[in-house]
Amino acid sequence: MLMKLYEINDELMSILNEHNDAVAAGEDTKVIEARWNEMCIDRTLKIEGSCCYVKSKLAEAAVIDAIAKVHIDEAKNLTDRANAIKNEAEGTRKYIQSQLQDKEKFKSPRAQISWGASRTTAKIRPGFEHLVPDDFIEIEYKHKTNLDKVKEFLEKPETSVEWAYLNKSVFINIK
Repeated sequence: MLMKLYEINDELMSILNEHNDAVAAGEDTKVIEARWNEMCIDRTLKIEGSCCYVKSKLAEAAVIDAIAKVHIDEAKNLTDRANAIKNEAEGTRKYIQSQLQDKEKFKSPRAQISWGASRTTAKIRPGFEHLVPDDFIEIEYKHKTNLDKVKEFLEKPETSVEWAYLNKSVFINIK
């Protein structure tokens, strides 16, 4: 049966719980450990296949982009197609990222996943905008919080406020 990555992860958690129960009861765990090993192999193959799919789609989009530069008359259609393929690859990349545990690294002969962090940004909690001090407000055509000032303020040691927090986003690189 072909399982999705999230189904494999759920099954691994179920096997882990079953293993813990068996150990606590003093039962033999060899069959459970064999199932665990089989699921780990399935998970590795699923992650590797998904990474290869992303790499393939990005390569396909790059080729279409190159063709679009040569065939000016079809450039818009080709660019639209390349963008659709890139979006599909990005969706799969985000799905893989959502299924990996705590910045889990992955490496196989065909694919590698590493993690990186993008720039840390300040965010104002929804509903707390009215608590932002005037020092952080820049008046333009409309009321707008200067998030760079808020970030600089929050990065100071021992600084914590209820109306804002630092948000550090992470991403994966697939090679």
